[in-house]
Amino acid sequence: MSKDPINEKIYYSDSALKVTNLRVTCKSVSVPVSKIEALRINPGIDRVTMSAGLMIGSPVLIFFGYVLPSDFIMPFIVVMLFVSAGAFVWLCLVLRKYLEVMLTVEGREISLLNASIFQKAYVGAVADALRTAVQDQRKFLEMKASGKLATETSKFSLTETMRLKFIIEDYEKLKAASLEKKTDPVGPQTTQQ
Repeated sequence: MSKDPINEKIYYSDSALKVTNLRVTCKSVSVPVSKIEALRINPGIDRVTMSAGLMIGSPVLIFFGYVLPSDFIMPFIVVMLFVSAGAFVWLCLVLRKYLEVMLTVEGREISLLNASIFQKAYVGAVADALRTAVQDQRKFLEMKASGKLATETSKFSLTETMRLKFIIEDYEKLKAASLEKKTDPVGPQTTQQ
């Protein structure tokens, strides 16, 4: 766990996901840790079972095709092979997004991350980091509410505060001067002799 420049405690970070003590960011989803009510990992067992059953069941039905009239046997076999091939493609697609990390935020469930069946360790590491971040945030809020935590003060010294004040005043003067130049229709006048 390291510190970010803005004093966020980083629990987990990679190119696609970042878990800090303040927020969880994954692709286009950003969720405040303080609003996370629950976390669960949802495996797609039902979809895998359906696709695998269809993939195995359709070729098995081919062996029972002999009870059909001879004109229907070949079309039945072809259809069952297409069904089996489609089920195999479906199984491959389901296995690519087998594990899903779901967050409950204010009563709504948000899908944070999808991962393949072979990325179980990655999903476990992300889930552990999320659980730790949520626990730390709850402890922080409890300490703040009980008064055990000192109230936050300014992180700037008096000298830095004064410097910032002078910078802002200089900026305001420059801004006012540029506005005067834009609004002055005549502009600077020169005299010729």
